[in-house]
Amino acid sequence: MIRREGELEYDELLMILLGGFSIFWYIRMFVHTVAMVFILNFGGGGLNASVLLFFATLSGFLYVAISSLYYPHTDRFYQISIGIAFASLLLTLVSNPVLSLAFAVLFQIAITPLLISTLLILQKRFALAAAVGILSNFAVLGLTNFSSLYATSSTRLLHFFFVIIWYVSTMFVTGRHIIRTYDATEMSSTSALIGFLGIFAIMFGFPNVLAAWNQSSVFIITFVSVVGILASSYLIMDRPDLIRRYQLYILPTYLVSLIGVIFLKIDFLYYAAILLVVLSAFLLLSQATRIKREGSIKMLGIRMGGVQFLVLLLTFFQIATPFWTGMPAPLQPLLVETTRLYTLIIGLILPSSGMIAYKWRDEI
Repeated sequence: MIRREGELEYDELLMILLGGFSIFWYIRMFVHTVAMVFILNFGGGGLNASVLLFFATLSGFLYVAISSLYYPHTDRFYQISIGIAFASLLLTLVSNPVLSLAFAVLFQIAITPLLISTLLILQKRFALAAAVGILSNFAVLGLTNFSSLYATSSTRLLHFFFVIIWYVSTMFVTGRHIIRTYDATEMSSTSALIGFLGIFAIMFGFPNVLAAWNQSSVFIITFVSVVGILASSYLIMDRPDLIRRYQLYILPTYLVSLIGVIFLKIDFLYYAAILLVVLSAFLLLSQATRIKREGSIKMLGIRMGGVQFLVLLLTFFQIATPFWTGMPAPLQPLLVETTRLYTLIIGLILPSSGMIAYKWRDEI
């Protein structure tokens, strides 16, 4: 049994690392999916059928469509899904952009059960796994000089080795039977997780994006982001009493800081807003993770798929805003100078989940 407070136990530490590396790859494959959709649909010739693969990432709806096959998760199921995810990561290296996009989508589908189970096991401390995932992404961005893992032969080789390391470590952790099988439906809320992944995939997980957003120093942005992640991890792991004492301030801090990041032009205030929004985002993820709630697996799929659809739709609109002239006429008014608006709305998904969690609040 995993302890909820105090020092990390060995199995819990393994689950945090496993969840973190899985989050790293999930975000990377989401970004790769966005990039491939951009290349295939906005590189010339307008929209085509490949854009449908963008919306094939709605893995939550699989729990609705084929729940009898998809749940309960067994050891054999995990082995198959991890194997598919492993093969998909490797096959995204193929030169054909449509195939690379398809395998990136397949990975996101295959990894979803592992992410949900990790969320259920770690509960409030799943935010620590998220911290490992984002810090891993920062490290890889530094190694590749903020370029894509598909940019050069050397980065593609790094991609290959990182995939092997992820697969071996994942099989090691699952081989210890830490990831349990379930006969009953006892699932955690996934809305906050999807909201967190959305805003960090398009913005806060990539300091180079934040630097380009406001023409600021990528080094300072990386530094303050790391400070925010480490500070939130310390509070979640060792000072839950402080989170309880000041929990009513976390949500407004996130909202004000998010608005500041999106609209502020002054460097000092911009850096301060990034620090606070990153810190409060991890605390919100921890708060909004509801635990020990029994319910329908199909209802979990509906809610998860619905939030995924919202994130995908908003992300699609956000990346399409510079190309609004090539979009169908009914969509053009929605895309003219609305990049910041869609970014703000995506960022509001996480705190919305947090506010819902307050209604059914459990112990942190």
